[in-house]
Amino acid sequence: METAQAPGEAMAHVRAYASKACEQAARIAGVLTLWESLETVQVTAQTMELGISLARFYLGEARRLAEAGQVSEETAKAERLRKWLGESWPHEEITLREILQLGPNLLRDAKALRGPLSMLVKTGHLHQLEAGTVIRGSARREAYRIVGE
Repeated sequence: METAQAPGEAMAHVRAYASKACEQAARIAGVLTLWESLETVQVTAQTMELGISLARFYLGEARRLAEAGQVSEETAKAERLRKWLGESWPHEEITLREILQLGPNLLRDAKALRGPLSMLVKTGHLHQLEAGTVIRGSARREAYRIVGE
């Protein structure tokens, strides 16, 4: 369990819960023992195994929930672009060049911008315009219409 909590390992993102998993297993086994009989003074190996199984289950659930709550870097970038378009961009259309020159700093690279742009098109926040569409007096190779919410 200790090595699984190291940075980059399976339990690193639930370290606070994982670090207490062994104690939780013992507590669960104790409760199961007392549930069976308040007179019992010793936890059996079989009950301890049940406690460990339940602690592993709860640790797995904590990990699953933590992973479900994590937002991918690509999604975070797409959300940042979506917010910037909605809050800062004054026009209904935007070109790739305008995003690269004026958009959020972390997206001022064509390679970094591809994924978030694609995600916003797929989710309906942007509509890609045909190549050659005239925007602000010039035909544009790549441009998008911002879809209002």
